[in-house]
Amino acid sequence: MAMELFDHNREAYENTVAMLAETGKAAVIHPTGTGKSFIGFKLCEDNPDKKVLWLAPSEYIFDTQIENLRKAAGGWTPDNISFCTYARLMNMPDEEIAAIKPDYIILDEFHRCGSAHWGATALIGFCLFMPIFLFSDFPRPTSATSITDAIWLRNCSTAI
Repeated sequence: MAMELFDHNREAYENTVAMLAETGKAAVIHPTGTGKSFIGFKLCEDNPDKKVLWLAPSEYIFDTQIENLRKAAGGWTPDNISFCTYARLMNMPDEEIAAIKPDYIILDEFHRCGSAHWGATALIGFCLFMPIFLFSDFPRPTSATSITDAIWLRNCSTAI
């Protein structure tokens, strides 16, 4: 299956891949409904031998994205994604987190990571040395954390 991206997402994907290769971190800031998740799915498709941890605020969000992908891609879905909510990750024991060992981490709706509710601090130690691809429809999370400063401010691959 070769996913075809809309032009704005193809450009974002190419910029993201280049930035991930250079810095290990990349952010895509596009409005709701513009296909940010398809950029993440393309990364999964192009790296089938890599394990991808996809984090999102809720299972509903991820399930909806998978459903949209199936419709657009003739039923295809990547089999190299492990999904987890931010809340679940925040409550995992250290041993379980250590056992995940992803090659890439995708942070969906990253702007929610800055709130105490979603526990950005639980992500900091886990994510600082991992290749991270994040996307949001907000230009910057509302609270500053070291993960925000390390990823968001210096590694925006594309913004609409």
